[in-house]
Amino acid sequence: METVREIMRTELVTVDPEMSIHDLAKLLADKEISGAPVVDVDGEVLGVVSMSDLIRLAAAEVPDGPPRPLDGEKFSLEATREDEDEEEEDLVDFFQHVHALSVTAGRAGDWAAGGDFDQYDVRAIMTPANFHIHPDSDLRELAAFLLRGRIHRALVMEDDRLVGIVTTVDLIRTMVEPT
Repeated sequence: METVREIMRTELVTVDPEMSIHDLAKLLADKEISGAPVVDVDGEVLGVVSMSDLIRLAAAEVPDGPPRPLDGEKFSLEATREDEDEEEEDLVDFFQHVHALSVTAGRAGDWAAGGDFDQYDVRAIMTPANFHIHPDSDLRELAAFLLRGRIHRALVMEDDRLVGIVTTVDLIRTMVEPT
């Protein structure tokens, strides 16, 4: 049976806990990733930050809470929760949508360039929990771990060292791609 080591990504993008929210959003969009480990200067893993964390912050900053449907669009909070960590989510479009809502509501500041979000850094929005798995775990263990934690990515740790990351997309890819 395949192991986490065989499907994990080893070229990691990590972020500093002091990174600004604007820089984090730009990094995630530029790298086309949905989250990253938060690592201090000594290489110690402090947590994980994801697009979901950014979306929660953006929704909290919009007057009257999360975005409402526009022009008769159907909007389901349940569907939003189920889809919030989708790997293919277009973060930049989301930010533009929230910005448009804030301008409509009379908040003309361009928060995508700083604005109200300047008061936050990665440490303020990251999930301090360290969801990690060993690289020699089999894929059934990985699937159970992701389901139990209701998470979409796990850090791969060996000898207290970050050696990779594995996502639900990586796991699903093993199901559909020929071996």
